[in-house]
Amino acid sequence: MAYIGQAPTPLPLTATDIPDLPATKITSGTFPALNGSNLTNISAGKVLQVVSTALTSVVSINTPDGTSPTNVSGLSVAITPSATSSKIFLTAQVVFSLNNNTYGTLGGIIFQRGTTKLNAGGDSLSGTTVVGQNESSVYGFCTIPLQFLDSPSTTSSTTYNVAVKNMIGGTVQGYVNGAKNGSLKGSSTITAYEIGA
Repeated sequence: MAYIGQAPTPLPLTATDIPDLPATKITSGTFPALNGSNLTNISAGKVLQVVSTALTSVVSINTPDGTSPTNVSGLSVAITPSATSSKIFLTAQVVFSLNNNTYGTLGGIIFQRGTTKLNAGGDSLSGTTVVGQNESSVYGFCTIPLQFLDSPSTTSSTTYNVAVKNMIGGTVQGYVNGAKNGSLKGSSTITAYEIGA
């Protein structure tokens, strides 16, 4: 409709002019499909996928001294990142016992990406989780929590392992999910979270 005389100046709406829409008023119809391009003020760091493995059997490991940890058979995950910028957050709970016939022992539990060590301290003793265990304590084991944030920079399938490291010399017998006498058992897990950049 045309105006007679001078057109009025339009006034902008404010938040008080638009009341909240109660959910009870939405009774029919559908909303348009939404995707990431419709969203704003969403920060990075979203969990894109989760892969987990649980190990319930007792695994016996001979751990020779040296710089190469021994992977625990059955305690690994494979994850395929969706972008090279993604990070992989690793967590694990490892039931572990390390025994020796003549003296207390020291060992470590670390993550490996393939054969690449992921503990912050490299090969140093301080960079691993240290376990003390004596031969006489045949019932003893402990649950060790691990965490690590990795940047694999790949979109290829990547395998992460939990590995045992011997730090005292010689060859030491280790047990995952059990103690030396074999009567007590636990379960261990490893989980990988892909975190979007």
